[in-house]
Amino acid sequence: MTHTEINEAIAEHLYRGKGDLEIFLSHPHRPNYCNDLNAMHEAEKMLGGDQRFVYWHNLNSIVLGTVHVAFATAAQRAEAFLKTLNLWTHIKALQDWQFTFDNYTELDSDTYNVEIQVFRDYVDEHESEFNGEEDDLAWKIEDLILAAEPYFDAIYKQEQWDEERDQRAYLTSEMNH
Repeated sequence: MTHTEINEAIAEHLYRGKGDLEIFLSHPHRPNYCNDLNAMHEAEKMLGGDQRFVYWHNLNSIVLGTVHVAFATAAQRAEAFLKTLNLWTHIKALQDWQFTFDNYTELDSDTYNVEIQVFRDYVDEHESEFNGEEDDLAWKIEDLILAAEPYFDAIYKQEQWDEERDQRAYLTSEMNH
């Protein structure tokens, strides 16, 4: 999720039903939960008892091995907050990969391979957090990758033939000298 999406999701949760969400979202000085620890502290105060336990567990998972939760950034706290409320979404990242693989003919073979690896690493890391829509989208992206394979197989073969031709030409020129 982008910082804007995160800020809006937190604001929507905190101000939903209060009648002033639209005014709040259009206000130029609204809290920036991703960059303001004070704003996140105010949001954290809205969590109930069981939610606080889940929140601290989520925050600890996010910062695991880097810092103590007391030193977590506002952005890390915002992510944990949304995960606690089941509002964290991976849709935007997955939609970006869907667009990338939907337009695979625009990629060179190296970029294609890097995108596949980054996508699969992302899925491996976050798949347990996916909701049904995100899981379906990840499978659609895998289908797009499979559909692109014949295109890139032909490119790989051509690149291999070109390299072999260049090697033969080099060896021939070396033998003539």
